[in-house]
Amino acid sequence: MPLTEHEAECGPARENGAPLTTFLFTFEKAGPARWLGHLDVMRAFERGLRRAGVLIALTQGHNPRPRLRFVFPAGVGLVAWADLVFADVIGTSREGEAPAEPHRARLLPSLGVSAEQVNACMPAGLRIVDVTKPDPQALAAGPNAYGVAEYRITLTVPHTAGPQDADRAAASVIAAHRLPMVRDADGKKREIDVRPFIADVSACSVGDGRAVFRVWTRFGNAGTVRPAELADLLARELPGAEPHLMERMCLMSRDLEGETQTHPWRHS
Repeated sequence: MPLTEHEAECGPARENGAPLTTFLFTFEKAGPARWLGHLDVMRAFERGLRRAGVLIALTQGHNPRPRLRFVFPAGVGLVAWADLVFADVIGTSREGEAPAEPHRARLLPSLGVSAEQVNACMPAGLRIVDVTKPDPQALAAGPNAYGVAEYRITLTVPHTAGPQDADRAAASVIAAHRLPMVRDADGKKREIDVRPFIADVSACSVGDGRAVFRVWTRFGNAGTVRPAELADLLARELPGAEPHLMERMCLMSRDLEGETQTHPWRHS
C-alpha cells in the first residue's frame, strides 16, 4: 500500500514499535500570546504537552521535530480564537516526565489528560479549547482539508463615520477587480493581487470610534491575503480610519460538494 503524503514526510504511523494516535487540537492565541511567532507557538505546544504528560512523536531524519501540523500558522500580532493543529501522540507519561522507553508509554484510546492540565503548562494567552480524534477521512486529508479563514477586522474611525460608510467600504473591496499589495521578501519588493483570496466582506457595526468588519478569505498553496492587508484595504476606503485589531475567528474546510463547513469552535 502506498504511503500517504503525511507518512512520506513523517514516516509511518508508528514510533519504536508503538502505534500513534492523531488528535486535532483547537486553541486560542490571544492576550500576550498574540505577539508570539509561529515557532514560539510550536515550542510552547511541545513544552506544554510534554509537561502535562502528553508525548508527541518526532519526525524522522537528522533533525527530528515534533509531529505538530498547524493548519494555518498565525502571524505575530494576530489574535486567533479557534486555530487548529494536528498532533501525533505516542502516549502519556507518569507525572509529566517522558519514560526512558517511549514505546512503553500508556497508549491512547483517548488522551487521559484534560485540556485544563495542558493549559496550566501553557504561556498566558495560549489555551486549548477542544481536543478531538479525527475520523479516517479527516485524518487522511489533514490540514489540506482547510481552505477558508474568517476574520474580524476592527478599525478606529472618526466619530462622524456611520454604518453607511462601513457598508460602502466593504462593497468597494468586493467590487474591485484587482487589489494590488506590495510585499517585501528578502529585501525585494513585489506586487501581489490579493483580490482572488477575498471571498466576502461584511460590515458588522460602527460606533464609539470603531468600525468592525467580517472578512472571509481563501488560503492554500496558491497563497492568501494577510490580515494586515485586509485592515489596510478597508482603512483606505474610510477617510481617517486606522487598523486597530485583527482577529481570526475560525478556520473552515470544504466537503466533497464544495460547501463551506464551519468548525464547531467558531468564535462568535
